[in-house]
Amino acid sequence: MIAADAENSQMKFSADGGAGWHPLPQLTQAVTDNGQYLFTLSELTLASVIAWDPYDSCHILVGTIQNGIIRSTDGGNSWARIPGSKAVTFVSSFYFPPTGAVWVSTNGRGLWTLNLNRQTGAKAGKCRFPEGGIRPPVVEPPIAIDFASGSSQPFQGLNDPVVCPNCSVVVVRNGWVTDLQMSDDSIREIAISGGTISQLDKSQREIPLVIPNIYRPGDGRLEGRIKTRELTASRRVRALILEGTRLKAVIASGTELSFVPTRTPMVYVSSKGGTSTLESGEPVRVIGANFLPAAGGGEPVRILFDGQVAVEKVPVRDDGSFSIDIPVTHAPGELVVTVEQRDGRRLSSEKATIEIATQDRAE
Repeated sequence: MIAADAENSQMKFSADGGAGWHPLPQLTQAVTDNGQYLFTLSELTLASVIAWDPYDSCHILVGTIQNGIIRSTDGGNSWARIPGSKAVTFVSSFYFPPTGAVWVSTNGRGLWTLNLNRQTGAKAGKCRFPEGGIRPPVVEPPIAIDFASGSSQPFQGLNDPVVCPNCSVVVVRNGWVTDLQMSDDSIREIAISGGTISQLDKSQREIPLVIPNIYRPGDGRLEGRIKTRELTASRRVRALILEGTRLKAVIASGTELSFVPTRTPMVYVSSKGGTSTLESGEPVRVIGANFLPAAGGGEPVRILFDGQVAVEKVPVRDDGSFSIDIPVTHAPGELVVTVEQRDGRRLSSEKATIEIATQDRAE
């Protein structure tokens, strides 16, 4: 069994009929595109439907709201998005005929087929899930790594002695720290992979960010910055322990930390009619929620198409929302819409995609 855990923002599996559940980080990373997409949207999880192929027990499909269709052909051990499937959004169900293409239904986005070169009949796989029985994959718990010495210890939360009385914690949700611009042990700038950055004092109260941030891709292991062997392929730097702007330690974990920001900006894109595809020249409707209004210190947002500024100084309403229709001239294919907002030293950036002149089927 596989299910989405909305509370902890991760995909999980059970190998004993639901009595015990274990994180499935490789699927979480595929569903969220390594943190590029939020795990939950309003009351919905990003993963909207999960189905096993009844004619091939090694073949599993996971439909999403925004990130296309995720596939495993080895019984759930590895996952990848099906090329071309990002146009298929708000997936509601799959139909597997004995042979041939898989049918996909959506909520308001039409009926699709997936040509997947399925292995059925005598060629079908016979997998147990997870492979090798009920042993769950290893999930590496949070550790605190001292910046000066590289020594590490389990991290127990904000009451952990590693968080000094005058310290605060900078946390990245739905992403990780990819780089630090430093002068000796003081941080001048924080680069994160995606998601939302926030700063907490020891009472877990959110306070203004004291160091500016930017967005930059990276693996979250801060090679050359942190002296440790504890940062593995799955354990990434997800938080920093600061005294003022001085780096005392980093917190690394294989999964999201338990700290949740007071607000998580969200972006939705569609045609004016509410569909997930556009014809070239048709305006795209960009809707934002949970942004910071001017009364709270938030600046107007700016919107980028494929990394180029399309519109600047879009005002945010008092409830944290905005909506704007923007003309689009774009070749057929995927359009990446990015919304950025500054409040104080914090930069928030959220992305959504829409297909221009999409094809009739995803293959």
